[in-house]
Amino acid sequence: MSGEEEQGAHQGTGGGGDGGDGTNASIKLLVSNKAVGQVIGKGGAMISQIKEASGAHIKISSSGDFFPGTQERVVLATGSINAVLTAAQLVTAEVAKHQAAAQAELMGAGEITGDEMVLSVALPGAACGLVIGKGGERINILREQCQCKIHMQSKDKAVPGVEERLVTMTGESSSVQMALEKIILLMSEDGTVHYDNPTTNYAQSGGYPSLAFNARAAVPGQVTATNQGSLLSSMDQMQVQIRLGVPENQVGNLVGKGGSTIKEIIALCGAQVKLSQKGDVVPGTQNRIVTVTGNTLSSSYAHMLILQRVPETVQLP
Repeated sequence: MSGEEEQGAHQGTGGGGDGGDGTNASIKLLVSNKAVGQVIGKGGAMISQIKEASGAHIKISSSGDFFPGTQERVVLATGSINAVLTAAQLVTAEVAKHQAAAQAELMGAGEITGDEMVLSVALPGAACGLVIGKGGERINILREQCQCKIHMQSKDKAVPGVEERLVTMTGESSSVQMALEKIILLMSEDGTVHYDNPTTNYAQSGGYPSLAFNARAAVPGQVTATNQGSLLSSMDQMQVQIRLGVPENQVGNLVGKGGSTIKEIIALCGAQVKLSQKGDVVPGTQNRIVTVTGNTLSSSYAHMLILQRVPETVQLP
């Protein structure tokens, strides 16, 4: 998508009605830079359709303006509860289409079946208790009802200065949409939780992306309080490629059911992760080749997550 198309798509993203019931609601969806192109559409056609169909106000953070600790942009929908529910469903549908197409291209035909997707949303800190429930009872009920994985970011993993935590849902697109709907309804019905930052901008959040801390062990030199900002800026501009060898009998652990695990890695890191076809192995071994491409931070983070899932992974020249 050209810069002109994206600029046109953002004009008036605050538009839309209240859906008729006068209730205020809002939700922040995290969407990869490439998936945002699918949501916006050519010349802004898709986002215009979504706004018209839902009646919600929709704002999308600028290219390169990511939610702290991720490589994903923020799609903020506000309006009546019905408007926000509809907007969230339509945006999620476009993200699912993008993820399915991207995985078919990256993994090759036959590697992934089904329509599993990964979606993260940023929730106000006060809403997290609502979703978890006493002793984790409510989140377990949601998992059972929606038949998808629902992971709540722990407090110690949240970005300092950001009063929001991430909930990541993994499963069939219909299951993820159901879970998202129930989470939005929980916040609306409670009536007391709201975003302290009702925008898509986190420049004044007071913290650097936590991704820097996850990846810093793989970055030469020590990150200090005085050099962290300039280091992050230079690393963001540096594109790298990491080649890894994963044993054939461990590929399933990396890919996951329906591609859920590798999709989650890509969604969390923002890096491209491509697995070689069956039979395309490192000479003299039974290791399939995994190629990770992205900036220094996203690639290092993806490498770390792959090692967590497949400890036998080896780095290739």
